Amino acid sequence: LGHGDTTNQLLPKKINNMPQIIAVSAGFYHTLLLDENGIVWSCGDGAHGQLGHGSKTNQLRAKKIETIPQIIQIAAGGYHTMLIDINGIVWSFGNGRSGILGHGNMQHSIEPKPIEIIPQIIAVAAGMAHTLLLDENGIVWSFGNGLNGKLGHGDTANKVVPTPIQGIPPIAMPKTRRFNATKNARNRADEL
Repeated sequence: LGHGDTTNQLLPKKINNMPQIIAVSAGFYHTLLLDENGIVWSCGDGAHGQLGHGSKTNQLRAKKIETIPQIIQIAAGGYHTMLIDINGIVWSFGNGRSGILGHGNMQHSIEPKPIEIIPQIIAVAAGMAHTLLLDENGIVWSFGNGLNGKLGHGDTANKVVPTPIQGIPPIAMPKTRRFNATKNARNRADEL
């Protein structure tokens, strides 16, 4: 939970000594926090590398992920993590089973790696064993475990790279939402 111990908390408890947090995401056993400067912090179970610190070590306190650029969105999956940086590049790490990390293989990664074969991404959702991305043109991409057809491609096959879902019209996001996070992150970068 990020408090430095393994005690269960029955009531909400503030994590001390943290900057202003603007977003949170919870996986099966790990937590992500995004601060106002676009820095990602992680804590919890690191057994699959999903904390992004270059090891499989658990973190009892929220720890800054050092090896990534400024981030505008976070998503914790079951045992993997997805991040979108200020340039719309997606970074993934953790358990790579079923191709869930989107790197063209099923290898695990203990450090963030960019997915470089897709256009600029503006939104991400991480499930237990699959991931969805929304690009700047409103196209939805999916990859990972295809069990029960959850990837939306008309079959149950796993996809090891992001694959656009055919047959649905582009999703229109309001411009204020689409560009607000990127604009705010860029403004903060300019202020530094």
